[in-house]
Amino acid sequence: MHKAYVLLGGNKGDVPAIFRRAVSLMQDAGLHMKAEGSLYKSAAWGDGVDGVFYNKLLILSINQEPRELLSVLLDIESRLGRRRQPGRVTDREIDIDILIIDDHIISESGFSVPHPRLHLRRFALVPLCELAPDLIHPVMGKTMEQLLHDTPDRLMVTKAETDKHPGVSPI
Repeated sequence: MHKAYVLLGGNKGDVPAIFRRAVSLMQDAGLHMKAEGSLYKSAAWGDGVDGVFYNKLLILSINQEPRELLSVLLDIESRLGRRRQPGRVTDREIDIDILIIDDHIISESGFSVPHPRLHLRRFALVPLCELAPDLIHPVMGKTMEQLLHDTPDRLMVTKAETDKHPGVSPI
């Protein structure tokens, strides 16, 4: 069994409902949920994306090899309405990123683990620090807390206040 840290993201449609559907599809595909983090919101990161973005960290226990996991997650994205546009960052219903799988280091065309920009993204590091602050980045040799402290990204990331935002419910 492998332990995979996966980040859900989205800013289009009923994101919490889409996240719940993604979790259900993952379980249907044989991925075992070990933990689910809180729902977070942040400003959009990158050009071509507007508004509030939501993220949620999942820790999965998987039997699949990393490439198989990627294939399953890309299929789930597609089933939930994600249409990738190579070279463009756009608004999206769902984005599923593999952040870390055990201590695997993979660098292949179109697939890298750990995620190559993890240390630059507060919206990924904050949820990781909620569930796994002492997790060591297999390339950088630092904990998630250390990476969060050191990241140059200063975008605000906060827990979503589900009672104050219509259409947002806990997952």
